[in-house]
Amino acid sequence: MITTHKIGEIHIDDSFGLIAIHSGIEAFKLAYELNGCLNTRFQREKEDLELPGGLSFPVFAWEDELNDRTWTLFDNECQTLGQVTEGNLFSNESAYKVHYLIPERKEVDYFLKIEQDYEQVAIDVLKKIVELPTIITAYTVQEDTIKSKLNLIY
Repeated sequence: MITTHKIGEIHIDDSFGLIAIHSGIEAFKLAYELNGCLNTRFQREKEDLELPGGLSFPVFAWEDELNDRTWTLFDNECQTLGQVTEGNLFSNESAYKVHYLIPERKEVDYFLKIEQDYEQVAIDVLKKIVELPTIITAYTVQEDTIKSKLNLIY
């Protein structure tokens, strides 16, 4: 489904394919493994994806100039350090709070976003990703089922 949003005079085309990846490894290791099996060149972006509330999600991207396609790997989880609420046994202690890039998909560890003509590419990519030994599972996600898909515009 192709959707174009107009913000002022800026047009945003948010048509993309999305693959959910379940894996217990770190984001940089996943990017390295994807580079090996998909023949991509993911690199860590200089700036993380920043959301309100001080949330910061690491992003790995690759511009496929040959096929005029952008690939982006997002970590779905970030942790912030906060204070435990009063009246608790550990009220003077700090605790980590988990936040999600896509809150309605808390079970997903990473999202791989593929822009421009992604239909056939996503099928081929998915077949290769699930063969990696560090991947628990991977599957495509319909972008229209995600309420917070604007978080994926990077």
